[in-house]
Amino acid sequence: MTYDKKSSRLVIFGGWNNGWYNDLHTLNVQKIVGPDYAVTSIDPPLGQLTGGVTVRITGQGFRDAGIRVLFT
Repeated sequence: MTYDKKSSRLVIFGGWNNGWYNDLHTLNVQKIVGPDYAVTSIDPPLGQLTGGVTVRITGQGFRDAGIRVLFT
């Protein structure tokens, strides 16, 4: 399985039913794919309910270092 970013398609190859198939399926996910950024980790993963804990968010596709993030 892979994602073709250019055409916004999910491409799936293969299949099994007591033998290998060479099936190729595609799904246009243009309407359901989220933004071109993703959060990959948050450190620490848990914090105090009262807040005040510095959190480091890492990810891909971030463009603005001045983003303000609020947790509720």
